[in-house]
Amino acid sequence: MYGFDFALREITLVFFTTLAPAGVVAYILLSILPVCINEDFKCVDKYLIVPFSCVLLGLVVSATHLGNPDNALFVFSRIGSSPLSNEVASAVVFLGFASVHWLYQFALHVKPLLYKCLRVLALLFAFVFLYFVSQAYVARTISTWDTVYASALIISCACVAGPMIMSALLEYVFDAAHMRSIQKKLCLLSAMAFVITTVLYCVQFVALNNLGVLESVRCNPFNGYWVFLFLFVLSFIAAVGLFIYIVKSENKHVYLMIGVAALCLLGVFFLRFQFYMMHVTCLNIF
Repeated sequence: MYGFDFALREITLVFFTTLAPAGVVAYILLSILPVCINEDFKCVDKYLIVPFSCVLLGLVVSATHLGNPDNALFVFSRIGSSPLSNEVASAVVFLGFASVHWLYQFALHVKPLLYKCLRVLALLFAFVFLYFVSQAYVARTISTWDTVYASALIISCACVAGPMIMSALLEYVFDAAHMRSIQKKLCLLSAMAFVITTVLYCVQFVALNNLGVLESVRCNPFNGYWVFLFLFVLSFIAAVGLFIYIVKSENKHVYLMIGVAALCLLGVFFLRFQFYMMHVTCLNIF
């Protein structure tokens, strides 16, 4: 099975690699926000539940891919030797520290040192998880995935959607005028990631084509390649257009800003879906 049928069968992993990395990037950005705006950490930390939920939702959806509990136990038994096991383990550890950190802020007597330690650990494992999720899909047995572009695109795509998720959260939490400058910087970060993602996507095509992948497989793994890139670009342009409309207004537009984040996630979803359409193993080679 390959192409569209394979990507559709792996749709849960498409959702996971769309939501979870973007949620982690939003979590990291929101964690360092108080330092940038000179706010008390607790004023912001209670909203970490939003990017946390994005990661958790992605992980829960992807868990259906395991099929049964026995497979889950097998995944954890191979920590250190399997990229997939490292990815799942780092996700669980990150979610564990992030959840304890979030819950601890509501304790009656919060110890500042412990609170800071939990915060640092959650932030540290956010980076660890982002690294392992980028490495989990670089497989030597899959010729079209065994490239540096596979891991780089996961991180760059996460940096396209993550800042916009945070921007939507800022629109809800803070006064609109107070946050516009930060939201513009987040949009700029997202735009830079968009350019990098587009360039990587084009270079990936050239690199795989030069390796002779098109000539060595029974099917064309690049069917719809440029169509999905076009959909990604179109989604991001629509998101930026909506964002510009919002920032020009003096009023809060929470739902519209959520729409901006959703459009960015949709664009990333298109690229992740096409990534699974490129699945080519030795079984597809003459």
